[in-house]
Amino acid sequence: MKLNPEAIPRWAVGIYERAARLAIDGYYAPLASEIVAELGSGRILDVGTGPGYLPVEIVRRAQSITVVGIDATGKMIQLASRRANAQGLAPRLTFLVGNAYSLMFRDNSFDMVISTGVLHAWKDPARALGECHRVLKPGGVAWILDPAQILTSRNFSVWCRSLNMWGKIVYKIHSWLPSAGPPRRFSLDEVKNLVAKTPFVFGELEQRDGIAIKLKKRLRETGN
Repeated sequence: MKLNPEAIPRWAVGIYERAARLAIDGYYAPLASEIVAELGSGRILDVGTGPGYLPVEIVRRAQSITVVGIDATGKMIQLASRRANAQGLAPRLTFLVGNAYSLMFRDNSFDMVISTGVLHAWKDPARALGECHRVLKPGGVAWILDPAQILTSRNFSVWCRSLNMWGKIVYKIHSWLPSAGPPRRFSLDEVKNLVAKTPFVFGELEQRDGIAIKLKKRLRETGN
């Protein structure tokens, strides 16, 4: 059995959302500040947005940025959309059910594409990155961070205590599965080989808790 699904199973949405909520201050907020400092203004696509905490933190920090978040799990999108509406962010924040292999947007639609904690789950990551490239404007950048280390050991303990009986049962079953455990970690060479199969130009390749890939779409005018 292969555990890393491309969509979070519906039965796991609740326990995943609880973990993401605990990571707002320690992971999503600092990353949002970094993204805003990079872009300043424009339109962002978040591929594999989950419950939408990163897009929420981004638009809170920048009035001149709009974000579209897509996820393959419909229940995740429902949660994210409700949160955006409740916080009055809906005009600048949209959540849609979508497929990374066939993005529903026109070519050259976004100034930036971001994706956190999804690369290891894609069965065909080169194809997904190719779609990210297609929807980027020339000169646009893509940030791919994987895996997303959203919980510290302290937050993990808080998360475990927060689970109801059903959540604890689900987590216990999950831990017994043959493929349970940490997500696959790409090596630097694996990432370089992967990006070489896409139209992207390498920008920066960082090792944080996992891999942080910063890619750029060539400018047609200059060839850079």
